[in-house]
This record gives sequence, C-alpha cells and structure tokens, in this order.
Amino acid sequence: MLRAVHPDFTSVEEFIPAFKDPRGEPFLPMGLAVNSQGDVFVTDFANGKIMRYGADGTFKGGFAVLEYANEIAIGPDDIVYVTNVVFRRGKPERGSLVVYNPEGKWLAAGWGYRLKGVTVCAPQE
Repeated sequence: MLRAVHPDFTSVEEFIPAFKDPRGEPFLPMGLAVNSQGDVFVTDFANGKIMRYGADGTFKGGFAVLEYANEIAIGPDDIVYVTNVVFRRGKPERGSLVVYNPEGKWLAAGWGYRLKGVTVCAPQE
C-alpha cells in the first residue's frame, strides 16, 4: 500500500508492505478505513483478519478471525464494521456484518446477508 508524502503530497512511499503482513506472511488487503486517532485499519481477505497500523505505518496489532474479511468502515464513535463475505463464481454467496469496539472486541453480528460493502453515516441531530 502506498501513501502520499507530506508536505506537498506530490510523491508517494510504501506505507504497508504489499502482500506481506507484519510477520512476513501472505496478506491480501481488501478494505481500508481510518479512525478518529488516524489509525489505519486494513482487512486481510485471505486470512480473515483486521490489521491496525499507526498513521506512520507502524503495526499496532490485529484482531478478528473471520472467514473472509472484506470491506470495513469506522463510525464517528470509532466502532468498527466489517463485512465477512464468501464468494462463489464471482458472486457473494453468504456473509455477515460484524461489529467490533475500538479495541477489537466483538460486539454484534448479523448473519445471512450477501453484503459486499459497508458505510457508516454520522448520526443526525
């Protein structure tokens, strides 16, 4: 994964090594989201994990063991929403929406959905 470099953002540098997790194991990044502290969350589709990196690319840990962690969104309260979807013949066959607290503790899940993406909107006042 690449990121644009400050101050003028006209050049890029490697942010997270492509196709390798922090232990050097194969890694298939699928979804990307940023929380209110600037931490970057990346879903690892092949291994069913959510990896967390600091704004500087430092690995800060991972959580979850899903079948296939796909898309990810983080709400204004830093709650993490992840789709877990299984594809067959290029189409979603089954899956779920899984919800975690900011530290990666499982909170809830909705099963039986064929979700490919997720987004979170700020509450209306």
